[in-house]
Amino acid sequence: MQLPFTVEQFFDVFGHYNTDLPYAWLVLSILAVAGAVSAFIGYGRVPMVVLSFLWIWSGAVYQIGYFSGINSLANVFGGAFILQGVLFLIAAARGASLSAVPFAGWRIYIGAVFIVFALFVYPGLGTIFGHSFPRTPTFGHPCPLSIFTFGLLLWIGGSVPKYLVVIPLLWSLVGTSASVLFGVWEDISLLVAGIVSASLLLWPRNRA
Repeated sequence: MQLPFTVEQFFDVFGHYNTDLPYAWLVLSILAVAGAVSAFIGYGRVPMVVLSFLWIWSGAVYQIGYFSGINSLANVFGGAFILQGVLFLIAAARGASLSAVPFAGWRIYIGAVFIVFALFVYPGLGTIFGHSFPRTPTFGHPCPLSIFTFGLLLWIGGSVPKYLVVIPLLWSLVGTSASVLFGVWEDISLLVAGIVSASLLLWPRNRA
């Protein structure tokens, strides 16, 4: 498949983003941890708002602000990410609650694995695979954010609004292409998280 940019340009975008906004990844990671902790202790709407901010940031700042410089489709991706952020706000307003407290079982553990992986393991794998900072994806970039989102969605209280799953699932297919085309092998985990999470989120709660 012919792409409008080179591998070098692809990693340069990460470098420019992480250099121009050197602490954004740290702030976003701390915010994500706060959202996960809020979900775990039962403050269900707080993580919804956190996810909204993270998706809007990733769409507006990374996709449209940086990635669109080498790929015009990033404007479309950015719009989809911003829409996802708005959908989280809508879900919160309608009473959807992200909380690990109301239920127990193996689904909560799978969600926890995805959350920990996105925040801590993913960046470590990037280093192992030779992607040195700043030319490497950090938290707040679309792929680790999507894995983190799948983890939190597995903690959702009550029935899962299906519209919250569509865009992250589609991005898991788009984003995983980087693992093959550019050697971002840690992104294979995105496809795994997408398939596993989408399957679990379509099951009745009493099977969890």
